[in-house]
Amino acid sequence: MLEVQGVIRGNTVLVDDDLRQYEGKSVTIMIHENKSPINLHKYRGRGKKMIPETDAQDYVAGLRNNDRI
Repeated sequence: MLEVQGVIRGNTVLVDDDLRQYEGKSVTIMIHENKSPINLHKYRGRGKKMIPETDAQDYVAGLRNNDRI
């Protein structure tokens, strides 16, 4: 299956690729809507709630505790 990208203008899809070699082939068009960007401001100032105040080395040592015999 070939995938090309284009832009809809009125009732036409404009693509950058040369599609003449596919003359007469069936086409399925999927429309991807742009999602709104993530609002990072709502996470501002929550660092201590999201990340525990543990030293990284101590945290990793705790993960590896008793994993080797």
